[in-house]
Amino acid sequence: MTTTGSPPTPGPAQLRQLIVAHFDLDEIESICFDLGIDYDSLPGEGKLKKVVELIEHCARSEQIVRLIDVCAQLRPAVEPAWQTLRAAAISTPTAFLPQQPLVERTNSAGSPALNLPADRALKLGVVLGALMMLLIACGFSGGLVAGRFIQFTGDPIPNQPAVGAQLANELAEIESLPSGAQRQLEVDNIQATSYANLYLTGPDSPIERIHVRLLDTSETSLNMSVTLPVLGQKQVVAAYTIGLEQGRVIISPAAASVRLLNTGGLFGWIAIPNFILEPVTRFIQGRLDAVAKTISVDRLVVGEGRIKLWLTKK
Repeated sequence: MTTTGSPPTPGPAQLRQLIVAHFDLDEIESICFDLGIDYDSLPGEGKLKKVVELIEHCARSEQIVRLIDVCAQLRPAVEPAWQTLRAAAISTPTAFLPQQPLVERTNSAGSPALNLPADRALKLGVVLGALMMLLIACGFSGGLVAGRFIQFTGDPIPNQPAVGAQLANELAEIESLPSGAQRQLEVDNIQATSYANLYLTGPDSPIERIHVRLLDTSETSLNMSVTLPVLGQKQVVAAYTIGLEQGRVIISPAAASVRLLNTGGLFGWIAIPNFILEPVTRFIQGRLDAVAKTISVDRLVVGEGRIKLWLTKK
């Protein structure tokens, strides 16, 4: 008696099989570019190894849904499978992480200890380390750390979805222009904040909420107030510099502080290392690079509360 095989369980194995079957190495490198991932930094050689490392990287950086969405856009004929994988990634994102079972062991003192998977141990270490830094420095953090960067948290930039949608439409119009066409675009704090909440938040993003304030100083041109799940929904203010590189907008973290105590004023804030911003920086840079594939930024000027961009359709 013959039996029919059941469909593959949605998970990393099925995602790996689909990507390997439907994309070549050049396309996989292009997918990495869309996601803001350095293709050359993925270990190993050959398509299969690169795909495995790409899936694991996206799973650890909470980009697995976005990876599936990019693949679905490029290969819509495989849509039923992408939809199944997307639903699985949203409902159980940890299923796409490398499987390392929890093993109870006994330490030298005879008490039980847990052998956590590397991704969970890293996240736990970051949170505990950050909290330890906060507790140690809480008493004297005050206005000592990035005070001028966090003053605007008492007057946050409003998020207006309609304004964000209007800016998205303007960019879409520029993308539809013939190659070589040029436009000038001016964006203020409210437009930048509204567009960022529309474009940079969501289930696959490390950012829950975001406020953007454009500054004109010798140290930084961009402030962002974000809420990060990795720090227990704490409010973080990040100062970024903005630059241009061959038509791409490049951001680089300059300083960051997290609010430990919601006391008002500058007290209760403490500086945190820039590496904690790495998932946020990588995610935002990936979105900027996606726009740069069709629109070149020839020049930008940041003033108090607004940024002017000179754009060329590629």
